[in-house]
Amino acid sequence: MKLFLSLILLSSYQIIPSFSSSKDQWYCEEQKYTYQLEVYNSRSQIQVQADFCDYLSQNRDVSEDTYIQLYPNVRLIIFSQNKIDQGLVAIPQILYKN
Repeated sequence: MKLFLSLILLSSYQIIPSFSSSKDQWYCEEQKYTYQLEVYNSRSQIQVQADFCDYLSQNRDVSEDTYIQLYPNVRLIIFSQNKIDQGLVAIPQILYKN
């Protein structure tokens, strides 16, 4: 149900190129390691809207990770609050997959 609602919200939420991240800098430094962008079959630079950090907070679930398809080849994973409370693991912000 949460995923379905997120997809509905995403259809009205447009990603506008407004800032991008370097390899060492996260889009949302205060939420570092609490989300990940998976990019499939591409090496292109990812850009997100300026309110991306608020979007993460609004869509974070307590017990389940949230998966949102941002672009045809980009999926956002927002890790659950329970997983974050167990301890943050150093992961890359952007994971490129073939």
